[in-house]
Amino acid sequence: MSTASRTRKCLAVLGSIAAVAALSSCGTDRGTARPAEIDVRTLDIGPYPVDPTDIHLDHPPGLLHGLQVGGLRLGEYVVDAYDIDPHLTRGLTSASFTSGVVADSLGNDAAMSAVAKRDNMYFGFESVGSDTDSFLNSGDWPSQSAKNATTIDLMVMQFPDAATAQRAATDFSDTDIGITKNQPLPIGKYPDAHANWRPGSAVIRSFLAHGSYVAAVAAFAPTADQQNLTTLVQKTYDTEFPVLDKLQPISDEDTVRLDWDPEYMISRTLNPDNFTTIGFGDENAAFGPRGIMHYMRYRAQAKQTFTAMNAVKFARTDAALVVRTEDDASADKAVHDKLTPEPHQSDAAAVPKISDSACVQNDTETDIFSDRKRFTCLVAYRNYVGYVESDQLIDAHQRAAAQYALLANSQWEP
Repeated sequence: MSTASRTRKCLAVLGSIAAVAALSSCGTDRGTARPAEIDVRTLDIGPYPVDPTDIHLDHPPGLLHGLQVGGLRLGEYVVDAYDIDPHLTRGLTSASFTSGVVADSLGNDAAMSAVAKRDNMYFGFESVGSDTDSFLNSGDWPSQSAKNATTIDLMVMQFPDAATAQRAATDFSDTDIGITKNQPLPIGKYPDAHANWRPGSAVIRSFLAHGSYVAAVAAFAPTADQQNLTTLVQKTYDTEFPVLDKLQPISDEDTVRLDWDPEYMISRTLNPDNFTTIGFGDENAAFGPRGIMHYMRYRAQAKQTFTAMNAVKFARTDAALVVRTEDDASADKAVHDKLTPEPHQSDAAAVPKISDSACVQNDTETDIFSDRKRFTCLVAYRNYVGYVESDQLIDAHQRAAAQYALLANSQWEP
């Protein structure tokens, strides 16, 4: 075990002791007396772990996860469909990807992967949003399950330099048209865009280089209206490029040295299986205010919730979402006002022994497009808020108690 790892584990023990020691005294927050913290050892945490997972401290992402971390970094500068059009409130899917497994909506998987590898695509990020719940069907030419829906699938990829990105955009388009036999469509404001469509279908696909990046768009409309389709693509580029211009490209070698979680958000987040690597669908990862929105199902409500609670940093695992707010008062507000990133149906019993907690019951019968659980519980600890879900209230309570204890045991971290 490295010296850093040993030091961290010793500090974790001291942090746990400190949380318990608070029983005998009152803390202060900027001069305001606060009640003594509860002894987290008295909470019913069920089978869930409450010690921080040593997930990243001793090593950068390295060759195995570097490109995925690069994709996550890129995701912070990719706009979602709600940014493009406020009517597109539903988040469908989002994920980082590499040339090994490209985004489905790029086109024929084998052919597009070959282009991505040949032109040395480093990594990419895909964000899909719609005005209704829907599924996208991939293949040579995509379709969507919901009729009369407007959907935007934006995929941004980084290449070694601008010249390579220009070539890749052309190669993607040529390969796509070669397979689909589609017809080109001009994008008025962007004459260099390579866009094509299948007459009679309400879908358009476009590839456009922008510096070292290629922005690919698959836009779906209610009808096969060329003007509407090209307008959707143009609005996407209009919204994305000013944001993308703020991101400095990096090399593939740089990705192995990227900070994975410099603010220790992931180790504060409930992780029952103790996963120590970034998972499928970008779980076990940290995000900023823009990046987290890609993974939110109800983006309008999530945006409103995170703004109301002054959220500044996020982490998510397959079991929880943790939010760091600007101050303790913002975290308290989130719990007391039951600010959740998804709509809920009614209140449920709060977590036993934790005053800064709340639980709600969700409407799972109408939300058939996700695996949403019946109950959501949230807890506040200082300036952190943790969200957990379960189909059983007692399990939701145990998960929330474990999340609270984990936050208490993580305060030694910077």
